[in-house]
Amino acid sequence: PASMHVQPQNFWERFYCLLVVVLALVIFSYIVGSITSALAQIRTMHEDKNKQFAKVRRYLAQNSVPISLSIRIKRYLEHAWSSQLESVSAGSIRVLGLLSEQLHNELRSSIIS
Repeated sequence: PASMHVQPQNFWERFYCLLVVVLALVIFSYIVGSITSALAQIRTMHEDKNKQFAKVRRYLAQNSVPISLSIRIKRYLEHAWSSQLESVSAGSIRVLGLLSEQLHNELRSSIIS
C-alpha cells in the first residue's frame, strides 16, 4: 500500500497534532533522563569499588607480593565486597526507627530466636 498524506484540516486537528507532538517530546525527554540518571548511579556505585581494588593491586605490586597470594587476596576481597553489599543491617534502615518500642522488641526477639 502506498503512503497516505494526512494533514490536519481545521484548528482543533492542528491543536491535537501539536499537543501529541509536545506530549511525546516531554515523555521521551523524561525517559531519556531517567535512563541517564540510573546509569549515572550505577557508574557511581562501581567507581568506588574500582578505585579500592586498583589501590589493592598497586599495593600488592609495589610490595612484590607473590602472584599466587595476590590472586587469593583479590578473590577473597571480591567475595567479601559482594557479601557486604548483599547483607542489610538494621542500622542502615532509618525507617525502622519509626517502629513502636513494642514492635521493635518483637522484631529483635524474632531475629534472635
